[in-house]
Amino acid sequence: MTPTISDLRNLRLTAGEFGTLSQLAMRGEGDIENPDREALDMLVLSGLCRRLSVMNPDTGERVRWTNQWALTPEGAATVSAIDMIFDWDSFTFSELSSKKIKKD
Repeated sequence: MTPTISDLRNLRLTAGEFGTLSQLAMRGEGDIENPDREALDMLVLSGLCRRLSVMNPDTGERVRWTNQWALTPEGAATVSAIDMIFDWDSFTFSELSSKKIKKD
């Protein structure tokens, strides 16, 4: 199911996080040059991508984590819906937008 604009807004991602998500989609599964680890962590926590690992074929246990990420089905659907966003400045989440600024 393709997410709606409201679904994308509810993710509360920053412009950088949306950019990292788009970069993952363009590259496919694999390495990312100069990854923004904070953005990747947020995408993992949002369920939009996952970090890949090496598994032992004999035991089925994880041997080690890699520096590679892949989109989840939800992440792929989100990327396909990004084209619906036109006004990025008012759409993306900003840390300042969540804080009340006091006037002196």
